[in-house]
Amino acid sequence: MDRGYEENQSSYEGEERLPDHEGGAIPSGELTEEDFLSTSELSDSSRNIRVMVSISTDALEAFVTIRTPPRTPVPREMVDEALKNEGITYGLDEEKIDQLCQRNGTRGHPVVVAKGERPGTGVHGRIDYHFEVDPRPKTVPTGDGRVDYRETGVIQQVKEGDLLAVRTPAKRGDEGMSVTGIPIKGKSGKEAVLMRGSGTVFADEEKFELRASISGCAKLHKNGEVEVTGEFIVEGDVNYSTGNIRFDGTVIVRGDVKSGFVVVGSKDIEIKGIVEDARIHCGGNLLVRGGFVGSGKGVCKVVGETHIRFLENQTVFGNGDVYIAEEIVHGNVVSGGKVYVKFGKGAIIGGQVIARKAIEAKILGNIHYLKTKLQVAKVPWIDEMLDSIEKVLDVRESMRERIQTAVNFFVEQKYKSEGLSGENEAHLTNLYRFLGNYDKWLSLLAEKQEALTEERRKLDKEAYVKAEHQIYPGVVIEFDNLIKQIDHEQQRVALKLVDGNLQLVRPTGFEGEFRPVAEDEGDGRSGGKPAGKPAGKPAGKPARKAVGGRSAGRSRR
Repeated sequence: MDRGYEENQSSYEGEERLPDHEGGAIPSGELTEEDFLSTSELSDSSRNIRVMVSISTDALEAFVTIRTPPRTPVPREMVDEALKNEGITYGLDEEKIDQLCQRNGTRGHPVVVAKGERPGTGVHGRIDYHFEVDPRPKTVPTGDGRVDYRETGVIQQVKEGDLLAVRTPAKRGDEGMSVTGIPIKGKSGKEAVLMRGSGTVFADEEKFELRASISGCAKLHKNGEVEVTGEFIVEGDVNYSTGNIRFDGTVIVRGDVKSGFVVVGSKDIEIKGIVEDARIHCGGNLLVRGGFVGSGKGVCKVVGETHIRFLENQTVFGNGDVYIAEEIVHGNVVSGGKVYVKFGKGAIIGGQVIARKAIEAKILGNIHYLKTKLQVAKVPWIDEMLDSIEKVLDVRESMRERIQTAVNFFVEQKYKSEGLSGENEAHLTNLYRFLGNYDKWLSLLAEKQEALTEERRKLDKEAYVKAEHQIYPGVVIEFDNLIKQIDHEQQRVALKLVDGNLQLVRPTGFEGEFRPVAEDEGDGRSGGKPAGKPAGKPAGKPARKAVGGRSAGRSRR
């Protein structure tokens, strides 16, 4: 290359920038060798023409840079050959190449002469949850137009098999094309990760659907794990921030249950604080580590065992045994098993306690002789069932005669007249069937009566009321239909049914054996006189009470 060409070229390179990237020319200072995947050159030394072809690193653009003396045209064939040598076949801009070859074409700067198709970026995967991942309290209007702020619906209750989440896989972007005609795969979106926690199961091999494997509470943890637990945990108090709790499973409350709120659990319920005037419905065992206190509006209904630290002015209905650790004060307790108050003070003071089998406490009543009603061995449904069976068996012969009379009437009508109507024929068939099974039915009733009577005898034999330390006047004990009023203090006594009468007894020292307490024995302390009562006043004798119109002393079948 001669010196004149170099000078002209130098002068050309110092000129002001020609059209930008979109227009074609790119100032040489904006691109470096690192921007190109490859670069080749074709030259014609006779005419001082150099054609350089470069491909961008992503292979999506091809550049042509021409160096010639000023205002020198370039043969199109030379540019085509340079492009062919580099393998550029796709996205060629023929018009721009033609302009570049003309006398006034861009010189000394790379010009984009071909563009490929950029591959698509794809779509990220996503997860759609079918439960509220961040539940917020909601208000529920009542029928009269008011709003119950206690019903908030914050628990995400799900059933076994419920759909929890659906994962949509990521998609790859559309295929692109390089300037050399080579396809470029589209970019894949980022896959979403659906994490299976305990109590959940994937419904398909591709792990697109996540379902609950148990019934319980659905949660989304911070790490993205979906979990279903069989228990619902309230970290603080049950109040307006949580609303009422209704859950098909175990409920754990780490705080208190405030007045007016409801906690319902189909399984066990554990409350670590105090229960105020609230309602608790427990399908399993109930544990209240604090007390159950209030103005008398609170109610606990429990299917299993009940464990409460102390009880005051409230009501408990327990199908199983009821354990009140420290004391019951003016409470109302009904148990289908036994009631125990045997820790701390261990006292039952005031109110009413009803147990099917037994009541045990350290202290019954108090020094002020506060009326305290205790009742054992009373099962109303057994008495009602026995009464009903007895009434049926009392009229069994007269009922048989009435059935036979009805049969005779229809038979006579059938053969003396034109026959019975379809309705009367059906009546006769039913009467025959009933009469044929009548004796069997009576036998079943008699067996049921004997079973209930035996259950009643067993209950009468085993039921008792026991004061490990002290029992005070003012305590009234009802044993089935018999009543015993305590009229002087006694220590370490129990009340049992002995030979059909209620009698105070004391343990003999042998397990399960008791001895009667004599009328003048007093409370077991020295002196032998009843404490707190005038000397010589006899102890109260059992009274009898009629129940349901029956004599309390009627015999059991």
